[in-house]
Amino acid sequence: MYLTPRDEEIIDIILNDQRVSIQAVAYAAYVQLTPNNKKPVSHREFHQIFKDNWQAFYSLEIEDSERND
Repeated sequence: MYLTPRDEEIIDIILNDQRVSIQAVAYAAYVQLTPNNKKPVSHREFHQIFKDNWQAFYSLEIEDSERND
């Protein structure tokens, strides 16, 4: 299957929108679950934690995939 540069650009936009949507939902859930006596981390801090976890889980998926091949 051949993707044009425009196709690749559209795919990148969709993937980015999905990732941002997942972060927004995760942050909303996190804020709702944070006890009233504890201040939630900022959006920026949460974003960094999210990126770190995203990479960790991505690496685990790659390892599993390689083990199953």
